[in-house]
Amino acid sequence: MTELLERLEAKRQALTSYLSDSNLNHVVVADVGDILEGFENTGQQPFTNGLSLMDQVEVAATEFWKTIRLCESFAPVDVLSIPSNHCQWRRKKNQLGKPTDDWGIHINKILEARNEDAKLDVTFHRPDDWPRCWSSTSVTPSWAWPTATKPPTPTRSRTGGPR
Repeated sequence: MTELLERLEAKRQALTSYLSDSNLNHVVVADVGDILEGFENTGQQPFTNGLSLMDQVEVAATEFWKTIRLCESFAPVDVLSIPSNHCQWRRKKNQLGKPTDDWGIHINKILEARNEDAKLDVTFHRPDDWPRCWSSTSVTPSWAWPTATKPPTPTRSRTGGPR
């Protein structure tokens, strides 16, 4: 864990140098998914994670907040978070709840609340609970979000066009 925290701090120092040398009027900080490692996808996960789920949430939120604060010291910031397969609320391989019942989205909300007190020039963004692109018959299509999951391959008819 110490090694990870040291690497993150070194990356923030490099980011400070980059931001200092740049003439920015805006910064986007994005959690593009998998900020945590879940425990319910496979039987081995409880034995491969170095931290409990609660500790992962605490470390991820703390380190993400440090990066957001750093960026905001140079320009206004937009913080983006999307759901991901490792952060989904799951039981075994089944996703439970809404698509946004996700630890990364939860961290985005926690940091937004923290920012209400800090009053930094930061705006938080996350998707709606039930995006309009989903039909009422499909609860959780993996291709609806830009995650690590590949989109489905379209089925082709004999003539080569989509069915």
